[in-house]
Amino acid sequence: MNPISVQDTSSLKPSQKRSLWQRLREFQPSLRLVTIVFVWWVLLVITTALDMTSGFGITALKSVVSPLYDGCLILLAVLIVISVIDIVILRVISRVGNFQLSRKFPKNIPIYHPLNIEVLLTFFNPKTNKHSTNHNAKASVLLQRFIQWGFINKIRLDYYDDYPSQLTLLDTMPIATIMTLKRPNHQQDDTTVVSTTQSNVLSIQYPVIPSERGTGYFGPGYVRVWSPLRLFRRSLVLTVQDAAIDTPEASQYLRVLADFSGLLSNQLAVIFEKSVHAGVQALLQQGQGSDFLDLKEYSVGDAIRQVDWKASSRLRRMMSKTYEDENDQDVVFLLDCSEQMRHQDIYENDSDIDDVLHTDAIKWQSGAEGKEMASQARYFDKVLNAVLLLSYIANKQSDRVGIMTFGGVDVFLPPQKGSHLIRHLLEQTADIKPTLQTADYLVAAQDLMKNLKKRSVVILITNTRAEATDELSQAVSLLSKRHKVVFANLMEQVIFDRLEGDMMPKSMDDALLYHALVDYQHSRHQLKKRINQQTGAFCLQTTANHLPGVLTKAYLTVSKH
Repeated sequence: MNPISVQDTSSLKPSQKRSLWQRLREFQPSLRLVTIVFVWWVLLVITTALDMTSGFGITALKSVVSPLYDGCLILLAVLIVISVIDIVILRVISRVGNFQLSRKFPKNIPIYHPLNIEVLLTFFNPKTNKHSTNHNAKASVLLQRFIQWGFINKIRLDYYDDYPSQLTLLDTMPIATIMTLKRPNHQQDDTTVVSTTQSNVLSIQYPVIPSERGTGYFGPGYVRVWSPLRLFRRSLVLTVQDAAIDTPEASQYLRVLADFSGLLSNQLAVIFEKSVHAGVQALLQQGQGSDFLDLKEYSVGDAIRQVDWKASSRLRRMMSKTYEDENDQDVVFLLDCSEQMRHQDIYENDSDIDDVLHTDAIKWQSGAEGKEMASQARYFDKVLNAVLLLSYIANKQSDRVGIMTFGGVDVFLPPQKGSHLIRHLLEQTADIKPTLQTADYLVAAQDLMKNLKKRSVVILITNTRAEATDELSQAVSLLSKRHKVVFANLMEQVIFDRLEGDMMPKSMDDALLYHALVDYQHSRHQLKKRINQQTGAFCLQTTANHLPGVLTKAYLTVSKH
């Protein structure tokens, strides 16, 4: 639904004030007033018809023409008086200065977890003193008189919030509500006409579900104020006051993060934990890695293989080699953010969704709509979830974790570790999304080589096409000169299901499609074999759904060697 029309003159300078006609256009007649006027017009048409036809020749009808005319005039006069009073009251209560807007919501929220956005709409009974302008003073006094005398005890409102695009609204807008007003405590002295200020706070909540990662910004709030008799309405635009923006509760932006808590509670994460604990025992012991670090004088307990005989001969004393601890290595993800990562997987059944999503987060709504939201889980988000899970595992292994992106999004997060790592990665990757640009693997590899001086485990995740195989091979070869490389080449789930499934081709077109997919898979296998033979990289071919488990096994395998 489109936002209601907005009229706001609070920020205009005197020279920018609008004309009388522009101000009158702020007040829109309601359907109720239009209906009343239509009924009056129909009555007037009937009366005129009776007058022109002399009551259609019926004496009794002719005799009521004059009273009907008088009644129409009286009704018109009453309607005008009532409308003027109604619009005056609306004009008094709907001043922008009478309202203040604030919002309450978490600053960081996980994706697919429903929540309520709370809007606090405050209506002030403003005090009037000698410093107020003559116009504002009269309006404030008149407003409080109306409330004090009971002419106004409630305000009917329609509210529309300009919420971020990362949120999916679970209800309809605008939200119709009623604000009950308190009667002001009336006091009077030499300088103040009404010295007591009271405020009425209305809490408006609407349910949403975060459906897309990223940082979203709230716009203004749109309020449609109805007159007491609901004959007119006036639309206002309200913005959060600058003083309130500094508080976390009323922040004008929110950040939708990956649902890492949901991922950890998934059964798959439990399997990861068991794999990690089993792999820890097989990893190399402290100081027994394979990367040379420095020389030191031989001491009792050093292994014979650590003795550097050439250095000992040159220095005429026993020298031992020290090695870098491979349990404290750097793991860096080189993540493709190009157009090839914009693919969306469509799930055929709920069990497929359960494998990759924390489905408790979408049980707020059952049936087709809930399944549709789950089936539209983005391909890139599932890849990012796998990166976060493996980062958690590597951090448990005391490894440092970093991320570098390419393909339209250039982000480099230096390797680090500690209890804050996952929170840091969640916040820094919230706005990383695939673009429409083409990936340049060689440039990405060159940039990573500049940023990484220490030998690391580089995990390249992409979804390559045949035309980029040569460039990709060059990039992996460059990285392999200094780093251990894990190359994960993703395949769309629908292609994997078609190739690995037991469904037989049913037509000639279906058979041709199947053979084309077989050729496509063969070319990918050839690329995997070629890169492995030329560079020694650990090559993987999998789908986004199976990426977490496959990456974990590859990480544990690489860490042992």
